[in-house]
Amino acid sequence: MVIRDSERVEVLKAQGQEMLLNLSHGGAAFLYSRPLPKDQVIVMRINDTFIDGLVMYCHQRTDGYRIGVCFSGMGPEAQAMVNGMIDAFSCGVPLQFSVEDEPVLKHNVYE
Repeated sequence: MVIRDSERVEVLKAQGQEMLLNLSHGGAAFLYSRPLPKDQVIVMRINDTFIDGLVMYCHQRTDGYRIGVCFSGMGPEAQAMVNGMIDAFSCGVPLQFSVEDEPVLKHNVYE
């Protein structure tokens, strides 16, 4: 049995829409309509927070692509924001999620 060091909240059923599938302290996975290359840096918007992610994998599914990203370089404030999102998500609170086409520098949680 594998024991995780951090909580991960996962949506087990997703059909045909771009959505957050799981969220943890170190990264996220989401369903997306097109493939993203491994090692590409992307900007995700979760609620009103912009978070950089490094694409770790991209797996084709029948309903799109499952993209896995890791977060890096987050300071204590950014980590606290992610922790709050995890707590909300684990209680069933839906999170608004999107992948930004253009980098958003002013609102990035890493500043």
